[in-house]
Amino acid sequence: MGGSNNPLYRTEKKENLGGGEMAKNIHETIADIVIKQLEDGVVPWLQDGFAKKWNYSGIPYGGVNLLLLPKEGVYLTLSQIKMANGSLKENAKPYDVVISKPRWVDPTGNAYLQSDFENGYPTRQQIYELDLKRDDIVKFGKVYHIDDTTIKEKPNFTLPFVDMSSMGVLGDIYKCEHGVMYDPETDRAEADGTPFNVYRVAIHKTGYRKRLHRAISRIDGYSKEHLVGCIGASILIEMARGEKPNPTPEEIDEWIRVFKSRPSIIYTAATSAWDAVMYILKLIKQNLGVEYVQTYNQKGNGESTNLRSGIRTGESDNLHSNREHSSLSSVVCRMPLFYEVVSAVIGYIVSLFIIYPTVEIVNAIYGELLEIIFG
Repeated sequence: MGGSNNPLYRTEKKENLGGGEMAKNIHETIADIVIKQLEDGVVPWLQDGFAKKWNYSGIPYGGVNLLLLPKEGVYLTLSQIKMANGSLKENAKPYDVVISKPRWVDPTGNAYLQSDFENGYPTRQQIYELDLKRDDIVKFGKVYHIDDTTIKEKPNFTLPFVDMSSMGVLGDIYKCEHGVMYDPETDRAEADGTPFNVYRVAIHKTGYRKRLHRAISRIDGYSKEHLVGCIGASILIEMARGEKPNPTPEEIDEWIRVFKSRPSIIYTAATSAWDAVMYILKLIKQNLGVEYVQTYNQKGNGESTNLRSGIRTGESDNLHSNREHSSLSSVVCRMPLFYEVVSAVIGYIVSLFIIYPTVEIVNAIYGELLEIIFG
């Protein structure tokens, strides 16, 4: 990287690409919608069918759109309804969805779009070197549920199946007595064994600096990472065909308070949660030989394709705890055996280099080897 001709060294400022007050207004509108649901006693991410929402094209809705769309099923734009030779029924209700364009900014205000990166997204090295932060360009669009149209042939989409034991692709998750614990410095993760909490701590593990490098910090006494974990776990638990917990009135009141004081936290947390889920599915495909297949049948004859074979079957938060690790030796989810064997072999080989004068050299070689093998 480097040089004036490198497309990553842009002179365009983010103000020239949209965002600003528009993004702020969208964040506040989203917060108002979610707060209204919470005040009615409805926690959107804990509702059945939360993750089962698709566009008519077969693309699943993700991020904050899962919070905005009220019920599961298929949604269409007016142009899609027209192309399908359909029309709106009487009293059909439009729903807001966020149309976003990924963008990253550096501390000086330079903006970077997907076209600026070879694979559409910055690498870890680029994120580190340029100190990039996600700052999407966003706007609202309108969609309608397919039940509010005259379209008769309805496509049938299904979520992939994700087994709880497959969370071991992120490393071991140890058993604790209650809730979850994640230490972002050591990547130590503990969960009480309930599926929802295992998925929550798995989402937290995606934020580790050698994975998605997601900042884990507390805002106004509340952790945004907690919300990321809850939304991400709600998506994964639906993929696992599991059950979600019931929120307490105290939890609902706390979410309302935080969302009123920091409206943007909903959008950023929902986006991070979706990114975390996609990252986990990618790891499952790469390391367990399982395909994440999201297909659809445009004719709507009921066919579907799920995540297929290859996976073994099987409330207190403390995201920054420095306490002693749990003395319980049981492991809820274990790293795949291949990882453990390769790591042990590398450790033995590295031990042969103790003839070098400093421990730092050994650690550097070991770290590089792990980085090459595990990415």
